Amino acid sequence: MSAVEDVRKAIQDFLAPELRTISARLDAIEKVMDVRFEGMDVKFASVEVKLDSLSKQIQAVDNKLDIDRRLTKLEARQSSATQ
Repeated sequence: MSAVEDVRKAIQDFLAPELRTISARLDAIEKVMDVRFEGMDVKFASVEVKLDSLSKQIQAVDNKLDIDRRLTKLEARQSSATQ
């Protein structure tokens, strides 16, 4: 049983520090990723605001042109002119 315990202790002596090192590296990577994701959230929010503004501008142009009403008038004129 002594040989098994020696092997177990040797493995634990080797693995425990390695696992702590890996854990520390993963923690550091997680912090970096959190910072980058926060930055991306800010950028996405900025893009969303710009898209909302653009959508409002397009809607305003559409309202000014009033294409549906004009098209209906033209179709009415065309159908009455052909009759």
